[in-house]
Amino acid sequence: KTNQMPPNVFTPDANYPLVNLEKGRFVPTFGASWTESQTQPRVVSIKGGTTANVVPNYAEAVVEGLPLAYLQSLCVVLSSKMCVRLSASYYHDGVKIKANGKSAHAMCPEEGCNAQSALLEVLAELPLAEGPVRKYIKTLRKLFSFGDTAGKALGIDMADDISGPLTLNFGVLSLNETGFTANFDARTPKCATEENLDAVVIAALTAADFEIRDITKTPCHHTPADTPLVQTLLRIYETYTGNKGECLALGGQTYVHDIDGGVAFGPEMPGTDNRLHGADEYIDIEELILGAKMYTQAIIEMCR
Repeated sequence: KTNQMPPNVFTPDANYPLVNLEKGRFVPTFGASWTESQTQPRVVSIKGGTTANVVPNYAEAVVEGLPLAYLQSLCVVLSSKMCVRLSASYYHDGVKIKANGKSAHAMCPEEGCNAQSALLEVLAELPLAEGPVRKYIKTLRKLFSFGDTAGKALGIDMADDISGPLTLNFGVLSLNETGFTANFDARTPKCATEENLDAVVIAALTAADFEIRDITKTPCHHTPADTPLVQTLLRIYETYTGNKGECLALGGQTYVHDIDGGVAFGPEMPGTDNRLHGADEYIDIEELILGAKMYTQAIIEMCR
């Protein structure tokens, strides 16, 4: 309230050499409601991911009215086609189908194995009774098919030279006997607009008879590569590491995302995986000290 933002801002919240572009974020929440039907075969429930920005590594569904042996056989066949382990076992009056995949951050969903999308691949193959549950499962499978991390089925597959491609993570799905809610997290390039993103997604979800309940948006952040701050930091990086400095684009968002002219500078070195946000996140001591030297030099030069 009393101080102005300094003229040069960088944050040690990403990786080297330097991040000058952070993709935008587009997260719609949608769903549908219906009257419960006891007609079998039916899907009673689906429990998928719980947060939009993480690739679901586990999902499960309860099915009634189909033989266990049939479901187990289908799980074996589909498991061989995906990087997800599928299984089926008796559960109360039905069968529980489980999908175990691999988690990843929503900014790089291609590095994970989406258990939620894989589960839909199974459920969409079942001879379910006609009705809204069958209809919506097939539609969800079509729009968020396993392996589609670019938004192709939604019609928002796009990219530009500065920020790279749009990525999409189908993060949350919860279905019960009377409705479902879901969302996805798209990391959007600089070329994304209301016309080629918002309007296209809204049209696709509306055409699927989904109710759009909320849309959260964050614009793309970009600081031009020819600004004095960027050029100074890249020069310092080259001097201290001996490696070529270049600007990078990031699918995640750092502390400067909403600060005009801000960039992210370190601390992760090229070739090092600090397992960011993981349970075993760490930093190499020698790289930490090297980073401290570069930060010191940067502060000295910016304060001259």
